[in-house]
Amino acid sequence: MATVESSADLARWLTVAVGGLKPTGTLTVIHRSDRLEEIVDHLVRLGWGNVTVKLLPPAARVLLRARRAGTAVRHPSPPLVLHRPEGGYTEEAEAILRHAAPLAF
Repeated sequence: MATVESSADLARWLTVAVGGLKPTGTLTVIHRSDRLEEIVDHLVRLGWGNVTVKLLPPAARVLLRARRAGTAVRHPSPPLVLHRPEGGYTEEAEAILRHAAPLAF
């Protein structure tokens, strides 16, 4: 069920998520990349238009970090490649997953 919107659609989920944040807080979301525009549009309507987008190639997922902003501002971020072509995690992914390194946006 964690990967299905079920009774709470995406718009409702984002509304509840930002409702729990302080005005200076940030929201980080991982979601399907084909829903990126829908997510950003809804965050802008909620007043969280300062969005940084990080792709996770080749996965069909995207990471977004949103902050409160009156206007829509989108910042690109270098992609996070999780796996090496020969298998196993990249050094950056290992640092995040195994050593609690911060996720750089």
